[in-house]
Amino acid sequence: MVDDNPGDIALVHLALEDAGIRANLRNAHDGGIAIAQLGALAADSLQRLPNLILVDLNMPKVTGWEVLAYLRGHEILSRVPSFVLSTSQSPRDLARCQELGFSCWSKPSRFEDYATLIKYMRPFLSPTTAG
Repeated sequence: MVDDNPGDIALVHLALEDAGIRANLRNAHDGGIAIAQLGALAADSLQRLPNLILVDLNMPKVTGWEVLAYLRGHEILSRVPSFVLSTSQSPRDLARCQELGFSCWSKPSRFEDYATLIKYMRPFLSPTTAG
């Protein structure tokens, strides 16, 4: 999860637990850290790639847009299911996400809506992470 908001990270973690999904949720608090961590994982053939990547658009230093461009341009990471989870409700941002091939959701304001998103994402998680 590429997000700088501790509250959103906690809600995703709780929604995973609530859905019975045991997941090792890793977080990068800015896009530069995310690019470095993901690049290192992809470069090490012994490391397991993430099952799913969640990206916030509005990040400090290196933006979510830059992370998405990195993912799209990376031979290995471009195959990992990646979704945009952002506070932006701009039609322009939503259209740009779709043009880049990413599903884009607005961050929910209620826990129940986070739980619904996690249920949608469940098929992208490996059977070993499902509870």
